[in-house]
Amino acid sequence: MKARIENYDFSGRRIIAISDIHGNLPYLKELLKLVSLRPDDVIIIVGDFMEKGDHSLETLRYLMNLKKSCELHALQGNCDSWTYEIDNPRPQSDKYLMYYMLSTAGEKGRSFLSQMAAELNLTLDESLSFSDVRPFIRENFKPELDFIRACPHIIRTERADFVHGGFPAGPEEFWDSWDCMKNDFFLSQGHKFSKWTVVGHTPSMLYGTGATSANPIFDHESKIISIDGGCSLIPVGQLNALIINPDGSFDFKSYDSFPVARALDDCERSSDFCYVRWGRNKIEILSEGEDFVEAKLRESGERLKILKSFLYRDQEGCLRSSDFGYCYLSVKKGDRLSVIEDSSLGYYVKKDGTAGLYRGRVEYI
Repeated sequence: MKARIENYDFSGRRIIAISDIHGNLPYLKELLKLVSLRPDDVIIIVGDFMEKGDHSLETLRYLMNLKKSCELHALQGNCDSWTYEIDNPRPQSDKYLMYYMLSTAGEKGRSFLSQMAAELNLTLDESLSFSDVRPFIRENFKPELDFIRACPHIIRTERADFVHGGFPAGPEEFWDSWDCMKNDFFLSQGHKFSKWTVVGHTPSMLYGTGATSANPIFDHESKIISIDGGCSLIPVGQLNALIINPDGSFDFKSYDSFPVARALDDCERSSDFCYVRWGRNKIEILSEGEDFVEAKLRESGERLKILKSFLYRDQEGCLRSSDFGYCYLSVKKGDRLSVIEDSSLGYYVKKDGTAGLYRGRVEYI
């Protein structure tokens, strides 16, 4: 399907860009409080407002209601594009959709599709195909589906362009919508633009910039800003709001739900840094401590300590670690910290969006 592009002039107004909410409605509500919305602000949701979190359907409806009281534009991300499957029945696709609904029906129904089925009190089992469910969804969720159908894939403005994954190769008139939504690691592809391009999709942590940071990445050479904070996907993730001021300057606000504390001691940054990140997270345990393991990354051979709470086994039984940065942060007495875990290695914290360990005492605020 061809990518849909919309053009706007928002001169003189703040643009608030938020990406990859992933059904985390509590984070979105708290982030909007931090932004302190003004009557003339424009909100651009840079895709993936659904899936992975507990509140996909609620988040969609929240955005629909928010659009009634302020100017809001939402892009489709790869996790939002269910209407294509709903509008284009295909036997193999329908089989997969039912499998997906069944596999996500638990854990509070972490899927837009399973949450709709639950609201309709539909009983799902392996004898059904999505073709059995489709008529009920079409009939009962028309406003929600129409909202998604109306979402473009690219928004161009006078200060920045917005796309969930990134711009595909080739002439614009041939751009495919899926290639705009599912475009992994766009910041690393060597593109350069004359105007800022704002993307989500790939969490900023995954770029491995020498720190385990969930903050937006501003690449001034390429003029790309990557704003996905890993909300609902990365245990230490956050939800980011990029603020583009009328004069073209940038600010950003972030929200996570970790308890906040004040550092009572100084801590020096350690020289060693190792980041276990998605896609490169197979590990081999070398030895075990009280609440951590000494481990080796199978892909690179790097050695580090990982808190046991970050370990899990995949469907094949392979031992992996969720995104974890092994490094002691530079912390000064009085610094504000988000406390993720208290461990024998020290506190695992976030300081200004960057996760790492802290040797010292804290006082909760």
